[in-house]
Amino acid sequence: MIHRINFIEKESLQITYGTLLISFGVAFAVCLLLFLAALLGTIRAKSNVRHLSADITKLKQQREALLQQEEIIQGNQAFMTIHTLLKKEPSWSQLFQGISASLPSNVWLVSFKSADKEDSPSKKGLLLNGLAKKPQSLALFLTALEKIPQFEKVVLTSSKEENGLFNFSVSCDISSGSKR
Repeated sequence: MIHRINFIEKESLQITYGTLLISFGVAFAVCLLLFLAALLGTIRAKSNVRHLSADITKLKQQREALLQQEEIIQGNQAFMTIHTLLKKEPSWSQLFQGISASLPSNVWLVSFKSADKEDSPSKKGLLLNGLAKKPQSLALFLTALEKIPQFEKVVLTSSKEENGLFNFSVSCDISSGSKR
């Protein structure tokens, strides 16, 4: 049975050679472990650098081989024909980014078709088919299409109301000299 507990009285800290030896031993072990971890990290980093340097060298060799192949191909007549045709094409990614940015929230494109213009071989035509909830939204879309620099002429070719939606077709002329 416990008669009395004294919480105020504290035992004084006694530092002996044994406690000093244990504390220095623990500190030395912690420092040794940290040093070994840093050394292991350095070894791994050097190994990664060697592997990456080897990969870089291999990629440089592959690039040089491809560049030599390209020099051979560029002299080929078929390459020159395809290259000339692709140079005449408009930048379709920029063109469709402009179209998608100009779509109001209640106008949807259903399909599009591209073809060469018969009257001018340097121009292409684009036919856009879509749906709109309101005629005002369709008018906003046409106005926005006219502001796209690649389009020379934007014409609403047909518009018909069915089931509360307006089916429309828009014809656009695309210049072959459009900005890339």
